[in-house]
Amino acid sequence: MAPEGLDMTLIQLFTLAVASALLLLCVAVLQFLWNAARDAATGLRYAVCKGFAWTGAHLRYRYAAGAAALVLGAVVTCWAATECFPSARPACVRAGQSFAADSQATSARFVEMRPFREGLAAVRVGRNWGFADRNGALVIAPVFNHVLDFREGFCAVSIRGQWGYIDRTGRCVIDLRYRAARSFSNGLAAVNEHYRWGFIGCDGTQAIAPRFIAASQFHNGLAAVGLVEEGLCMIDRAGNLVARGLTEVAWPARAVEGRLRLARHIAEVGAAN
Repeated sequence: MAPEGLDMTLIQLFTLAVASALLLLCVAVLQFLWNAARDAATGLRYAVCKGFAWTGAHLRYRYAAGAAALVLGAVVTCWAATECFPSARPACVRAGQSFAADSQATSARFVEMRPFREGLAAVRVGRNWGFADRNGALVIAPVFNHVLDFREGFCAVSIRGQWGYIDRTGRCVIDLRYRAARSFSNGLAAVNEHYRWGFIGCDGTQAIAPRFIAASQFHNGLAAVGLVEEGLCMIDRAGNLVARGLTEVAWPARAVEGRLRLARHIAEVGAAN
């Protein structure tokens, strides 16, 4: 499905960056060839009059400028292409890799500490995050740039902008390859892949294809999702739309008040139908 809405704007910007980089690269190549040809002719003319010393320095300057333009254009092109096509970026961490801490640490070394979830608390050591138990021992090494809390035995973690999941032992169970991810709830987790949100199961298999511009966690078998044409909708665990065009629900539906309003709205829609 083609990207739409805000994600379409991002794709267009990245595509424009790629096109601009390619144009700059072509211009640099043409300029390099033109300068080389002109310098060759100029070198022949000045070689007789002023000697080869000036000619060599002039040529080196021209070639260095052309080469610098080529390298810059290639770097910008590769970066823009990687951003436009996330699948071109390999997963930075594969399932099976372990991040269990080799040594113990006390809470005095922690720069920041979150509340305990399922027996573990996210702790920040320096700039990275890990996990500690209730004894203050560091059980999962602080190697992650961002982490969420443990839910249903799994935790969403990020390294260099790529998200995946680890278990309570610190072992990677789902590749770190997504642009964004949410915690597991009702056995499913929302993940962002190719600028679209979908849902995966605990084993990493795709449960609901990524087609939403936004998605919340499941609650009581329902999740709030965003569609460009339909607006805010509700889906069940099978991905079926059960409510469309919701306008009176807090987004994202995380707060208790938002969930209560959401339940009342769904009940009203069901009664009306």
